[in-house]
Amino acid sequence: MKSHLKVLILEDRPEDAELVAYELKKTGFSVDWRRVENAEDFQAKLSPELDLILADINLPQFDGLTALYLLRESGLDIPFIVVTGTYEEIALECIKQGATDYLLKDRLARLGKAVTNALEERCSRREKEKAEEELRVSEERYRTVFEGVQDAILIEDFDGRIIDVNQQACRMYGYSYEEFVGKTARDLIAPGGTLYHYYGPDASLPEHPVVSLNRRSDGSVFPVELTVRIQMLRDEKIVLLVIRDVSARKEIQAALRQSEQRFRNLTEASVDCILITDADFNITYTNQAAEKVFQLVQDSAAHSLLDLFSEENQEQLQLALQGVRATGEGVVLGSIDPITALSPEGDFPAEAALSSWMVDDNPYYSIIIRDLTEQLEVRHQEQAQHRLAAVGQMAAGIAHDFNNALMPIGLYSEMILKDETLTERMKDQMRTILKQADRAARLTAQILDFSRQALLNVHPIDIQRFIQNLIDELFVRTFPPNIQFEISHSKQRCVIEADPNRMQQVFLNLALNARDAMGSGGILSFQVSSILVQPDSEDTYDLPEGKWIEIQVSDTGSGIPEETVPFIFEPFFTTKSRGKGSGLGLSQVYGIISQHNGFIRVKSEEGQGTTFNIFLPASDNTVENIEVHSTIQQSRNMEAVLVIEDDLANRRTISDILENAGYRAYSAANGDEALTLLENDAQHFDVIICDVLLPGMSGIELIPMARKHIPDIKIIMMTGHPITAEDRDRIAGYRVELMLKPFSYENLMIKIRTLVEKGQGG
Repeated sequence: MKSHLKVLILEDRPEDAELVAYELKKTGFSVDWRRVENAEDFQAKLSPELDLILADINLPQFDGLTALYLLRESGLDIPFIVVTGTYEEIALECIKQGATDYLLKDRLARLGKAVTNALEERCSRREKEKAEEELRVSEERYRTVFEGVQDAILIEDFDGRIIDVNQQACRMYGYSYEEFVGKTARDLIAPGGTLYHYYGPDASLPEHPVVSLNRRSDGSVFPVELTVRIQMLRDEKIVLLVIRDVSARKEIQAALRQSEQRFRNLTEASVDCILITDADFNITYTNQAAEKVFQLVQDSAAHSLLDLFSEENQEQLQLALQGVRATGEGVVLGSIDPITALSPEGDFPAEAALSSWMVDDNPYYSIIIRDLTEQLEVRHQEQAQHRLAAVGQMAAGIAHDFNNALMPIGLYSEMILKDETLTERMKDQMRTILKQADRAARLTAQILDFSRQALLNVHPIDIQRFIQNLIDELFVRTFPPNIQFEISHSKQRCVIEADPNRMQQVFLNLALNARDAMGSGGILSFQVSSILVQPDSEDTYDLPEGKWIEIQVSDTGSGIPEETVPFIFEPFFTTKSRGKGSGLGLSQVYGIISQHNGFIRVKSEEGQGTTFNIFLPASDNTVENIEVHSTIQQSRNMEAVLVIEDDLANRRTISDILENAGYRAYSAANGDEALTLLENDAQHFDVIICDVLLPGMSGIELIPMARKHIPDIKIIMMTGHPITAEDRDRIAGYRVELMLKPFSYENLMIKIRTLVEKGQGG
C-alpha cells in the first residue's frame, strides 16, 4: 500500500484543512495535499494521480454531495471520505451514493484507519477489475479462435453430449446452435460411417485424422475428416472434435485434372513463347509457339533457357530469375528496354515475364517470351506522330501571326501598283515586294497545312477526274518530256470531300518530289480505287471501318534510304542540297491529308522507287461546279463599309484600300465599338467586313445583333485561324460570306461587288 499520498481536501476553512492533513501525517502517511472550496477548483484539480479526497459537507459555495456526483461523472476511482463538523443527513446520503467513510472533525483519531481501509478497498477493487478484464480478454480470444476457424468444432462432455459448437458447425450440418447442443456424435453419423472415439478409462482415440460419413439436418450425406482430442476445460475433461468437410476433395482432384488440361489448351493456343525450367534453368516444357520460334523439340536433350538470349542479356536474365525465386514476386524484363532473343530465323526484340513456384521443395520457373517487333514499330510511329504534332502546333502559331503581318504588305502593294503616276522602276520595285510577300504567304500556307490548321473550302470532288485534269493541264505541260504519266481509273464512283486547292497542292508536291527522284526520266503513276473496310477486313493499313478512296502515287525513281523514311514528313527536313528545297513539301502533304481526316503511308527502297498510299473518306454527295466570278473592283455608288478588326495594321490597310476603290470606309476594333456605330447611324452602312475572332464579343456573336439594326446588311466574315465545324455551320446559317486571310486586293473587291450587286443580305 502506498505511504505517500496525493490528497485533495474540500474545505472552506484553511485551518480545518491543515488540521486534517496534520492528523493524516500523524498516522504515518507522507501527504502532498491541495485545498479547494468551490466546484470550479474541485473539477480543475481532479486527476487520476489523486489517491484520496477528503470533503466537508457544507461549504458557502459548494457541498460534498455535489462533489461526489462530479467525481462519479469523471469516472475516476478515488476514495472519497466525508469529514464534517456535525452529523447531518446529507453525510449519510454521501455514504449511500458511494462515499468510502464518514468522520467528524472532533474525532479525527480514526482518520488513519479510515484512509487505510479506503486504499485497501480500492486496491482490492482494482485487482478484481483487472482479473475480470483478463478473463474477458481470454474469453474473447478463445471465442475469436473458436468462431474464426473454417472447420466445425464440437465440444462434448464425457457423457457424449454436445455442450458447445461454433457457427461453422451450424453451417456445415444445418442445425441452429440450440438444436445442436444436447445432441451426441452418434446423431451425426450416417449409415456406413463409424464412431471413432470412446469415453471412459479405456478410451481409444485415433492418432491421425480419420475419414467418416456424416449426415446433415436435411439428411444429405457427406464425407468428413475428424480429429479427436481430450482436453481440460475449467478443471473438467472434455472431448474436442475438429471436423472438416472433405466432400470437395474429389471435386478438387477433378478440377486439378481440368486445370492441367486448360493449362495445356491455353499455352498451346498462345502466340507467345511459354517455357518452364528447373532450378538450373534447363527447359522442361515448351508450348508450340516456343518450339516453332526457337526450333526446340520437346523430347530432345534439355536446352538451357539462357542459350535463347544474347550474351549481354544472359546475366541479366539469370539475376532476375534468382530474384524471382528469392522474393516470390514475378518480374517483366524488356518492357522498357527490350532484350534480344535468339532464333534460328533471326534475332528479335523481346520482353520476358518471369515467375517461380515450388513443387516438393524444388523450384521451377515459367518464362513467357513476347516478340516486340511489331509493338516497337507502332511505338515508333506514335512517337513520330507526337513529334509532328508538337512541331506543328508551334509552327502554326508563328504562321498565323506571320499572315497578319503579310496582309498589309500585299494589299498595300496591290493598291499602290494601281497608281498610274508611278514610274516603271517603282512599279518593278512594288512587284518585287508583292512577289516576295506572296512567296512568304505560300510558305506560311505550307506550315499551316502541316500543322492541320489551314482553313479549308471543302467541296465534293471526283478525285479521278481531278487528277486527270492535273496531269493534262499542269504536269504534262511543265514537267520534262522524259517523265511519263499514267493513271489507272476505278470503275467505281470515287468522290471525296476536299478543298480543291489543297488537293492540288498535295499531288503537285508529290509529283515534284518524284520528278527530282527521276533525274534521268521515269514513270509517275496514279491509281485510284474504292475500298470498303469492314470488321473482318484484312486491312494492312489499320483503317477505321467505312468507305475509303485510295490514291496510290508511285514513281520509278531513286527511292528513299531506310533510315530517312521515319523523318520525311517532318517540317524543314530535306535530303536535297541547299537551295533546292525548303523541306516543307511532304510535311504539307501530311498535314493536308490529316486535316481531311485521311491517312498517308509510304513504301520505298533505294533504287526501287517510292509509293505513297493516300486514304481519304469516300463521299456520297454530288460533285459541285465551282462558280467563277468576273473581276468587279470599283465602287459605283460610294457604298459605306464597316471594317471590324482588332489588328490595327490590318484594320487600317483594309480601310485604305476600300477608300482607294471608291468606298466610304469606317472601322471598329471590337464588337462594342461596331454596335455603337450601327446604333448611331443604322441605315448608313451597306457592307460589314468582320473578323471571326475579336476580343470580348466574337464576330459570329455580332452578326444577329448587327442585323437587328440593319436586317439586310451584307456581311463578310474573315479569319486567319481555323474555325470549328459548328462555327462554320453558324456562319452558313446566317447567310454571310467567309474569306480566308491573307486575301488579295482583287478578291476582296470581287467579294464586295458580288454581294452588293446580288443584293445578298440577311
